[in-house]
Amino acid sequence: MKVFLTVGLLMAIGIVAAPRVGESQEEVNSELPDDSESQIIVGEETEGNSADVEVAVLHAWKQYSKAFEYADYNQIGNHFTFPVTFVDPDGQASLLGDRGALIKQYQTIREGVQEGYRYSLLDAHQFHQYSNQVCMLDATYSRFNQYYERIHTGRGLYFFRFASDGWRLYTIVGLPVDSPRFRPTHLIQTETVYYTTGPQQSRPADGKLLLGTPVRVIRKQGSYTLVESEKGIIGYVIHSALSPMEIP
Repeated sequence: MKVFLTVGLLMAIGIVAAPRVGESQEEVNSELPDDSESQIIVGEETEGNSADVEVAVLHAWKQYSKAFEYADYNQIGNHFTFPVTFVDPDGQASLLGDRGALIKQYQTIREGVQEGYRYSLLDAHQFHQYSNQVCMLDATYSRFNQYYERIHTGRGLYFFRFASDGWRLYTIVGLPVDSPRFRPTHLIQTETVYYTTGPQQSRPADGKLLLGTPVRVIRKQGSYTLVESEKGIIGYVIHSALSPMEIP
């Protein structure tokens, strides 16, 4: 089903209401359009063409977000395949090897969420598919309280892998919300490979960046640097492959 109205507009004219007694937020939201700039079309999980994959991954992300709203840790766990890598906005990484460790991590995160948090909405996204098995959702989202007041805005890179039961998360990278989508800061000074989840990933490099490719540095991590290209490729390259751009 296609959605064209925004929740913000419905709130403004008083149609949207908080859950009533005996009614879940999911039941309320099921009657509402999405608040994303992307006007999501909800569909089934599939390994098909890029458009179908984007629909499926957006649907998976929204279900994951809903489980976070309800603090449904078992359901949160169902959205992941292991091991799972978390990288916070400061670049600190952690590796979770099993479901128990993941649930413990989310209990800590959920208990420390903003006071009064009630629900989340997707504000905007960019989708990148690297192969039939791997893709990434660059999502900006907002959290609201019961009075529909925005209390937090966040941004993350959500990496999905196609598993036997559909698209599942395996890496989440937190980014500053005010991080620009693309403003080049460096050039690739020698052809180099890149890794979407870091050089420690168990699979080979995800691709190459050619000599002269403009990139934006997101952050440094040891001898590697996380960069973004103008085409939306986000990955780790060895730092020595980068040369600062000269600003006239």
